[in-house]
Amino acid sequence: MNDSTDGFARRMKKRLLLSIAVIFGVFGLMVEVLGNLTWHLSPRDPAAIEVAGQFQAALGSLVQSPEAGLSPVVPQKSGVATAPGSGVESLNVTRSLVFSEVHSVREWPAERPQEFQDSPFLTDQISSGELPSVSERVPIEPLVIVPPDQNGPYGGTWARLGTGPRDINIVEARFAYEGLVRWGPTGKEILPNVARKWEVSEGGRVFTFWLREGMRWSDGHPYTSDDIVFWRN
Repeated sequence: MNDSTDGFARRMKKRLLLSIAVIFGVFGLMVEVLGNLTWHLSPRDPAAIEVAGQFQAALGSLVQSPEAGLSPVVPQKSGVATAPGSGVESLNVTRSLVFSEVHSVREWPAERPQEFQDSPFLTDQISSGELPSVSERVPIEPLVIVPPDQNGPYGGTWARLGTGPRDINIVEARFAYEGLVRWGPTGKEILPNVARKWEVSEGGRVFTFWLREGMRWSDGHPYTSDDIVFWRN
C-alpha cells in the first residue's frame, strides 16, 4: 500500500514539473515570437520613421499641454529660432534628420555673438555675487541642444516614483550627469558633449579627449582635466 502511494505521489510530482516546464516553454516561445514580430514591424528606414513620427505628432496634438500657446523657439521646418531672449534665437540649424520630432545637437556658430539669459531662480545668487552669470559659466565653444518645438518654460514640478537604489541610479546617471560624449537623438551615433572632440590611437589603447575651454561647474568653479584625474584616482 505504501509503495503504491509513493509511486502515485512520484508520478503526480513528475506531471506537475512537466506541466510547469511546458507552461514556461510556451511562454518563452510566445515572447520570442512577439519580439520578432515587433522587430520586423518597427519602422527603420527614414521614410517609415518619418511617417511614424507624424502619426505620433498627430496623437500628441490631441493633448493640451501646459505650454500651449507659447511662442515656439524652433519652427518645425525652417530650423530658425525666433523667441527673443532664449539664447538661441535666429540660430540657423541644418537638421541632419528627416523628421522634426526629436532634438538636434549643434556646435555654437563661431560668427554668432554669445548672449545668454539667466534662470530667474538664480537671480538672487547672481545679484549677491555668490554665483557668476550664465555667460561666465558656459565654455567658449558651448554645445547647443535645439528642441523640436520650443525651450521648456521655467518652473513646474516633476514627480517621479522611486522604489529602490536602481531608480536613484537613473537620476544620477541620466539627469545629473554629463559624459565626455553623448548619444545622438536616435542613438545611432556618438556626438561631442563635455569633450569637443576626441581621438583613439595606438590600436584603441589610448583615448585622447579635448575638453571645452572655459567650462565650469554649476557653482562657477572651473572644470578641467584635473577633475577627471581626481575622480579616477
